[in-house]
Amino acid sequence: MEKIGKQKSDKKATRNLRREAHKIMKPRYKFFMWLTRVLTSPIIKFKYRAKIEKFDGRDGRNYLILFNHQTPFDQFFIVSAFRSLKSTIRLVATEDVISNGFFSKFLTYAYGIIPFKKQTIDVKAVAECVKTARCGGNVALAPEGNRTYSGETCYIRPSVSSLIKALKLPVVFFVIKGGYGVEPRWSSVKRKGKMTCGVTRVLEYEEYKDLSKEELYSIVKNELYRNESNDGEVFKSRKKAEKLERLIYVCSHCGFSEFTSRGNTLTCKSCGRKAKYNENKTFSGDFPFKTVLEWYKYQEDYIRKADLSNYVDKPAFADKARISRVIQYKRKVPMYKNAKLSLFADRLEIKSKKGEAVIRFDDMSGATVLGRNKVNLITADAVYQIKGNKAFNAIKYMHFYYAFAQNKENADGSTFFGI
Repeated sequence: MEKIGKQKSDKKATRNLRREAHKIMKPRYKFFMWLTRVLTSPIIKFKYRAKIEKFDGRDGRNYLILFNHQTPFDQFFIVSAFRSLKSTIRLVATEDVISNGFFSKFLTYAYGIIPFKKQTIDVKAVAECVKTARCGGNVALAPEGNRTYSGETCYIRPSVSSLIKALKLPVVFFVIKGGYGVEPRWSSVKRKGKMTCGVTRVLEYEEYKDLSKEELYSIVKNELYRNESNDGEVFKSRKKAEKLERLIYVCSHCGFSEFTSRGNTLTCKSCGRKAKYNENKTFSGDFPFKTVLEWYKYQEDYIRKADLSNYVDKPAFADKARISRVIQYKRKVPMYKNAKLSLFADRLEIKSKKGEAVIRFDDMSGATVLGRNKVNLITADAVYQIKGNKAFNAIKYMHFYYAFAQNKENADGSTFFGI
């Protein structure tokens, strides 16, 4: 009798799992993934010229796919490489992707994207990943949560090891090489050069189940780490330096400054000094920096150590931008269309025809850059998104907030700085 009772219990559990799987892994996801492969194949081949190594997933297992983040097209490289998997892939993406009204609803309907909130440990997203794994689905995510600006892999949160332990899936490391050279995050121009993508390692559950979270975290960082700021690879374009001002806001001669770019040249508006950005991703000219990574680290160190008290009564920077309030997972509500922004050491002041507002850093819990030129300022009550023109530098807003937070907490200068 006990055996019959156990069999009935097992059958019931199986039926429940199948019902849950049907809710979590919609049959339409596979169709839209197939359609995506067909539509994006010419872009991968002719625009990115990427060579993608196909993964043999015909063993019927499901996986956790971890990849480094270099281009806005990375998720399509994943879809192309893992076409032989038995079940579909659910991609984890920043909630900004699905906070765009109707378009977001379509993405959710067609692909079952799992949204996560940047700068937080998103319990809801983790729970959805666990459900997907339990129902036989694959999960793919970039643990950086950010696309590199400098060519070096961004900060990876240690919580990724907790997610891996919770899913108990074999972990596939998918490494993208050359993406930073083909399409730097700060640029709108694709370059001609070598790009490859492929699996470098499959880490089995049996290999990591007894590892500590710290040991597992170290493996993830080592497997996904890339530094392509000065690897000698050549990427050709007539507009190699254009829009570098989206990233650079500190001059080694002037301090805080604004820049302009044209063709292959970046120019400081304050002193007129110039930097030429070369095909091998190095600089030549009037500045002491050899690579974008060197310049980025310099300016991050500069603002960490800067005496920002000079910018309490007068702004360090002024811009014009569009301000929206983000209703997370749903839409963005426009607030100010063409507002004047004044960035101070401890706040952001907003002025427009519709009114004025102040966002104080004391009231914020985080700041994060999205895309090329957007920044979200996160408060206890709301998330505000700032989007400027094509040359808008969003990085400096994030850095000013984290410099304020660092000084407030008397941190040692090695704290997380947003990316």
